[in-house]
Amino acid sequence: MSIKIENSAVSWAVAAVEQITSIRHKPVGLRETAGSFVTFLALPGEKRPAYCLKVRKAVRSTPSLRRKASELPPALEYKMMSRVHKYYSRFPEFSDSTPRPVQLSVEHNAILSEYAGGGSLREKLPWWGNAVTSARNIRNLRRVSEKCGAWLRLLHKMKPPDWLPAHYVDCEILKNKTLEAAASLPECLRREIPIGDLLDEIRGLNLGGKRLVVSHGDFQSGNILVSGLGITIVDLATARVCPIEDDLSFFIALLFTQKERIVYGSLPGTAAFPRELSDAFLSGYGFPPGDGWHQLGPMLKFHVVERLAEMCARIERFPAVFRPFLVRRVVDWVRSKPPLLFGWK
Repeated sequence: MSIKIENSAVSWAVAAVEQITSIRHKPVGLRETAGSFVTFLALPGEKRPAYCLKVRKAVRSTPSLRRKASELPPALEYKMMSRVHKYYSRFPEFSDSTPRPVQLSVEHNAILSEYAGGGSLREKLPWWGNAVTSARNIRNLRRVSEKCGAWLRLLHKMKPPDWLPAHYVDCEILKNKTLEAAASLPECLRREIPIGDLLDEIRGLNLGGKRLVVSHGDFQSGNILVSGLGITIVDLATARVCPIEDDLSFFIALLFTQKERIVYGSLPGTAAFPRELSDAFLSGYGFPPGDGWHQLGPMLKFHVVERLAEMCARIERFPAVFRPFLVRRVVDWVRSKPPLLFGWK
């Protein structure tokens, strides 16, 4: 297989593709993320990919966030993909919900897997909030969110492999992480967040007694591919063993803030839109109405604070002239949305 790509920065991706001699496919696309190159491969004469090859970058394009900093090595990620794919093959509704891993290239930190079609759930969220877009999308997106909850509940029932790293979280660790995230926020933003109340909630938690489960580690709308009402879950590089609340609250926190990446500036759909999707997600997981929000409250709010800290860190990469405007946008969001969506006062 011979591939010509002008950009020398992807030379190791090209080399990894050329090493895969068990297939005779050609590249039809290349997508770059902060930590990887993903090459899409198709049969000669075909445009639809049959495989995708994920190649880890030697150096990330942007600094690692907390979760991405603890990614599994490619060999363990491949092993986890194989384990999860085999596990879900037992459940007819979700038998195709994970891409089948095909080959591992240790030399190039590359994983070849079957192509999983569909666009991400993130892409299907409306960019601007209004009643029309919500009414048009909410029914299908609610069903997709419910299915995501059911998928995650099955994952949490999977027996944890003994080689999967465990991430224990106790109240003290969570409190310190909250304080660390809050300390990195601009002063004008810290005044808007009831950190003291949140810390009081965290002190009342008893996460040490919670059941530890297999966790996706990065279960959010960007890693959920949607085709019709079917879902495919990708990117198990951050898989771990940790409390149930971590995956659940992370999904919801990023659903609320996914389009709040500063430059977009609006919540997806109407103000109630992410709340409705979150309710459907928790229902699919098996929580009675209202119970999920009560149980996840402190962890969910922690993830929102941490997310705000990440957003503010991104502001620092913008030209100085734009930073005050972007900070004001985040402050406006905190003033308007969390009191309605999370019960902050």
